[in-house]
Order: sequence, then structure tokens, then C-alpha cells
Amino acid sequence: MKKNIFTLFMVAILSTSSFGQGISFSLDFGYAKPGGTAFEDANGESMVGFGLYYGFDAMYMINKKLGAGLAYNGSALLGVSTGLADAGLYGLGVYGAKAFFTPVESKIKPYASLTIGASKLASPEITYTDGLGNETVVPGESAMGFGIMPEIGVCLGGFVIQASYIVPMGYTFDGATESVSAGGLQIGIGYRQFIFFK
Repeated sequence: MKKNIFTLFMVAILSTSSFGQGISFSLDFGYAKPGGTAFEDANGESMVGFGLYYGFDAMYMINKKLGAGLAYNGSALLGVSTGLADAGLYGLGVYGAKAFFTPVESKIKPYASLTIGASKLASPEITYTDGLGNETVVPGESAMGFGIMPEIGVCLGGFVIQASYIVPMGYTFDGATESVSAGGLQIGIGYRQFIFFK
């Protein structure tokens, strides 16, 4: 039943849009707000302050409404000091296959997209201080996980305003007995170019 519904949905899209195979690519950047236990100390206090992200993609446009391709999104997240820990710069990236859909063919295009693939969490060197002032240094490390990132936005000519969300997933560092979660919200601006061959 679900397969039939999906088939009818795709037929409806293809039959109601004018065919114009082409390519599209974009570049965007903006503010990143991380979330998850990977960015918290033992008391649950956030060890991350301000964050920035950048992303780009390249897609084949099946028609003027539907496209698919590859995408990358990377975040640099500035660590802060808490009562228990002092952290440096975190990194969180998602890269994989991206699907894109817009319901209109005008210059003003609301759109939705979904990126599914792999993700990488990079943790900086973290210094923990106990109640006696003794310090323990945990070296920086990284871990891989599954990445899912939905996105909504609007294209105003070539200018793009968008919001995306990296769905929090589990990451297990080498030697760790428990996984940590990491994800976050991103809001940014950018540029998207469409080139149709017919």
C-alpha cells in the first residue's frame, strides 16, 4: 500500500511539472546551535557556545521541481568553560545523498530537502577539574555515526534563506562504554543556481 502511494505521488509530481533536466548547486553558511549529551559536562551544563556552519551540494534536476545529488554540511562549535570542564573547538559534519523538492517553478521557490548519509563528531581536548582543583585532560577524538538532516527554506532568485536540523544520533568514541548524542539546529543564508538544459 505504501509503495502504491509513493508511486502515485511521484507520477503526480512528474505529470504536473514541465520537464527540464539540468543541474543545481548551492553554497550556504550561518548560525549553528548544537544539542546533545556530547556537548554537556557531568552536571548537564552546556560546554558549547556560539557555532558556525557551512554547506554545499550538487544535484541533478530530474525536472524543474525535483532533484537528487550529494551534499556536505560542516559545523565549527566553540567550546566554553563550565564549573567542571574547559573545552576547545568541536566539529560536527554530515555528508551523503540529498533529495530536493519545490512545488513551484517561479523565481520565489519554497522548498524542502533531506540529506541522509554519514556523520562525524569531533571532540576537542577537554580539561576536567575536580573539587580539589585536580585536573584531568581528555585528548581530542572523533567518532562516526548515521546522519539525517531535513531542511526547509525559500529561494528568492538565487538568494536562499534556510533552516536545517541535524537529527541527534549516537556516537561512540574508542574505549568508551556508552555513546553520546549530537545534533543541532542551523539557520543560514546562501546562493543556489539552477541550470536547465531544455
